[in-house]
Amino acid sequence: MKPLKIVAGIILNPKRTEVFITKRHKNVQKTGYWEFPGGKVETRESYQEALIRELKEEVGIVVIKLNHFERSIYKEQGTLFQFDFFLVSLFENEPYGREGQKGVWIKLSNLKNYRFPKANISIIDRISKKNSF
Repeated sequence: MKPLKIVAGIILNPKRTEVFITKRHKNVQKTGYWEFPGGKVETRESYQEALIRELKEEVGIVVIKLNHFERSIYKEQGTLFQFDFFLVSLFENEPYGREGQKGVWIKLSNLKNYRFPKANISIIDRISKKNSF
């Protein structure tokens, strides 16, 4: 079974003390959960290209610098997902919910206070610890 390839951006403020997250829309899977912005990798698209495209579409930023952070494989309801998370540390424009979704800056230490999908828990654990990247 080939995994569905997903990219997500861990968008950091310049001091690397806060991260920008968005809340999933109503009427979609995992409604009301928070997430790192991103989406599916299209055919013939690199992971980096996919994330740059998704972040421009979803939160209105132009990515200047990103680094691969972690890959995780997760199976849910018979579907295999491959998540590639990238640290986004330099970008143009202020992120916002460009598709109508709520977006907020939160302290890394407060990440565990927000409800994320299970596939994100290992990432949350890792980045909420000081000096984890």
